[in-house]
Amino acid sequence: MTIFEEVYNVFLSKITDRDLISLTENLRNDVMEGFLGSAIAQFSLCEKDLEDTNDILKQFNATLDRLEKEILSRYMVIEWSNGFIQSEEFLKQKLGSRDYSLHSPANHLDKLTELRSINTKEAKELIREYYYRNP
Repeated sequence: MTIFEEVYNVFLSKITDRDLISLTENLRNDVMEGFLGSAIAQFSLCEKDLEDTNDILKQFNATLDRLEKEILSRYMVIEWSNGFIQSEEFLKQKLGSRDYSLHSPANHLDKLTELRSINTKEAKELIREYYYRNP
């Protein structure tokens, strides 16, 4: 059995988010469980049944190896970054300087989108490695 927290710890090691860390443990785990649910849906090639979980004990009913945890955490990072890209607050972002008011939000969005693309590419490379490691 692998508890969700093992995957959460791998995820948290990949990000810096003071807002997420400042939440109560229960609320933070609820947020990360949402990210994990999306990650599970995206990791459809997993040899183990990731949908088979114990929601009371917050664990998978299978033992996940390091690569499986890594893949799930990468997809969690992608879901986490989607929150910034699709944020209403970001879309309404305004800066004090007239010179930056048009360019900076667009550049910021481009960089966030680029980062998400890099994370997606890395996750797909890990999936390939996972798929071909045991022919």
